Amino acid sequence: MARRLTWALVLSILGAAFLPVAFVRMVDSDEGAFLIASDLVLHGKLPYHDFSYQHTPLMAYLYAAWMKLFGVSWYSGRLLSALLAIALGVAVYRQVVRVTGRVGVGLLATILFAASGVGFSWYPTVKTLGLATLLLFLSYSVLDWGPPRAKYFLSGLFLGLSVDTRIYVIVVLLVLAIEVVRREPGRTGLRQLGWLVGGLALALAPNLFFFLIDPDTFVFNVVGHHVIRSGGVGAVGDLWQKASTVLLLLTVHGSEGATSLQFTILFVLNLAFVVSRLAFRERFPPSTSITLLLLLVSILPTPTFTQYVCLPLPFMIVNVALLIVDLERELKAVADTTAVRRRLQHVLWLLVGLYVVAAPADLYRFIVGWDAPPLHHVDDWKLPTIRRVARAIDEELPADNATVITWWPGYVIGTKASILPGLENHLNLWYSPALTAEEIGRYHYISAPALAWHIAHHTARVAVLGIFLFDTKPRWRQVLVDAGYVMVRQIGDTEIYRWDRRP
Repeated sequence: MARRLTWALVLSILGAAFLPVAFVRMVDSDEGAFLIASDLVLHGKLPYHDFSYQHTPLMAYLYAAWMKLFGVSWYSGRLLSALLAIALGVAVYRQVVRVTGRVGVGLLATILFAASGVGFSWYPTVKTLGLATLLLFLSYSVLDWGPPRAKYFLSGLFLGLSVDTRIYVIVVLLVLAIEVVRREPGRTGLRQLGWLVGGLALALAPNLFFFLIDPDTFVFNVVGHHVIRSGGVGAVGDLWQKASTVLLLLTVHGSEGATSLQFTILFVLNLAFVVSRLAFRERFPPSTSITLLLLLVSILPTPTFTQYVCLPLPFMIVNVALLIVDLERELKAVADTTAVRRRLQHVLWLLVGLYVVAAPADLYRFIVGWDAPPLHHVDDWKLPTIRRVARAIDEELPADNATVITWWPGYVIGTKASILPGLENHLNLWYSPALTAEEIGRYHYISAPALAWHIAHHTARVAVLGIFLFDTKPRWRQVLVDAGYVMVRQIGDTEIYRWDRRP
């Protein structure tokens, strides 16, 4: 009975943290591209070869399968993301109880996970962060399950599936391989390492299909796109921007809502865990090495965003749980430590209290909104407004499956419209100047002159000027007006234009 109540409490905490946010959080611009990719896959299109897709393919197919069952909509996609976040929280609870033997510490870890601003703000979005982190955490936690062959094979399989979602997490293979060899010395270790690699290879095999169709197109989408989006400073360049992001996360140079304070607390506690293990000459668990690697690779992409620390978050929480247990054990082994133990408990609860109290700051930022670029009109980034635009598009369509020009693909989710090829990703137009004309066609991008040609020749009868246009909006508005398009709807700051044939 007590066990059932505990599980009910864990699920209630996680559900309360992720489900409401999934339905009311403002959209992130990348979500539109991920949703349209899944919709295209659902209709038989191949990522990379029929449309541009800038990650490895698992997420597009998983969400397509989900939307086959529950419909193509923003709420359907967000619900799956929230469920994946809840599953990750359950995995964190189970792993903490397993490695500490303490249900209470497991509940504390669940609270830290659920109250994390970077967690509840980003895991429920339709992005690769939640799925990749869940699969990566399962790859680590499965090392403590069942018989050797099965657990090492599953560890490699989950790691491969995570790489199928976000490619650079492959670095964790180094930690897993070392852990297998440590646990299984000699020839046994080599055999078990083979099971790990076998699971990894099986999970990565589908990528070979997309690679063989056109190696250059696949490599460009998964790797090359991220090089050109860096603005010429290299995929891991702009060290000043990276340093500024790190200082922001550590609350040294400014603060980003709850994320900075909470990350600083977790970082300090993880540092204390490392120092304590070094002081007592105890072995580091794999969660520590994985945390270090993920923190490093999370700041490598250019530009670097604070949302990337979603990846190491659950591993950092496991380290904090282990720190609590270690401190209690060491203090109990020393006489006359009651006062010290009490002070440490006060400090710990103070930090946990600050961590939880800070959470509403991120709720405000991502639900109510804030008046800062590019969100001058925050209501335009909210799901009710986007759904109103989608309904208006359907009402203005001359026929089902008619082509629509929109600079942000999220507007066509759930509509009867087809988006103009090349605009499936809102970044294609922005980064096309870095490509040759032949590359633009081959990689399914679209250039500004090509888009202007489509507008001038009325390839699409309906066009939507909305979010993610920034200072280019007046120019494209003029292009539409010059081509004879007339604004027929305005919803918030989003303008819907239509062209009708004249006699």
